[in-house]
Amino acid sequence: MTQEELFSQALQVQAPWFIKEMKFDLQQGHLDIHIDFERGSIFDYQDNDTGVSGKFKAYDTCEKTWCHLNFFQYKCFLHAFIPRVDIGNGKVRQVIAPWAGKSSGFTLLF
Repeated sequence: MTQEELFSQALQVQAPWFIKEMKFDLQQGHLDIHIDFERGSIFDYQDNDTGVSGKFKAYDTCEKTWCHLNFFQYKCFLHAFIPRVDIGNGKVRQVIAPWAGKSSGFTLLF
């Protein structure tokens, strides 16, 4: 099992998402995990305000970073390009990452 596979299981990163790269910086004291998704992936989107829901392809992406639980004594950050989807009528909305927490900038487990 590779490092990426191990961390994918621990973080519950599932298709279409995958861990693209991991960087451990001893000097800075942190672990950076970069998550990506397969090109052409389809994402579930539901907007309770407008009632729009369905499966959509990525329109574009926006880079986000989340603070995760520490990796031993080292800070851990998740980085990902999160897709935005075109829901019609000129409206583009961002998909919610499965690991995103209720508070902006923190993961669900944090």
